[in-house]
Amino acid sequence: MRIGIIGTGKVGTGLAGIWTANGHEVLLGARNPEKVASEIAALGNKARAGTVREAAAFGEVVVLAVQFWNVQDALQNAGSLNGKILFSCVNALKQDYSGLALGTTTSAAEEIAKLAPAARVVSGLPPFAELLHSAPALVAGEKGTLFVAGDDTEAKAIVRDLLAET
Repeated sequence: MRIGIIGTGKVGTGLAGIWTANGHEVLLGARNPEKVASEIAALGNKARAGTVREAAAFGEVVVLAVQFWNVQDALQNAGSLNGKILFSCVNALKQDYSGLALGTTTSAAEEIAKLAPAARVVSGLPPFAELLHSAPALVAGEKGTLFVAGDDTEAKAIVRDLLAET
């Protein structure tokens, strides 16, 4: 599968490393792709760096792995996400991490769906970012349960299958 990842932090690169090891092609989109090209090249020949717009166009699934306060800018830079599965790994935290930026009446995914109404938004959080850079995280010898949410059954199944690889 072709996966575009918007965001080159620990979550984005962690997921890219896992998915390229499992045979997926990944394009990581960054504001300045040349700054992260060598780090992404270390992930192997199935990963490459590009712009946010290139990542969005490339992916059958587009992963949004940015801080909440960068979501609007990232989605504007992404261009059309019409019909794309947009997998949000975004936590709606304030920039100083002192609490939720949205309160408790909505979610990051709901706000993302408003900004990208033609996308098939699925929300789900992979294991802690640091764990994505190591062997699969096990609890009592078993993988943990990961939850996904969205209103598109097919999109949720695809994201669930990708998360099962983590």
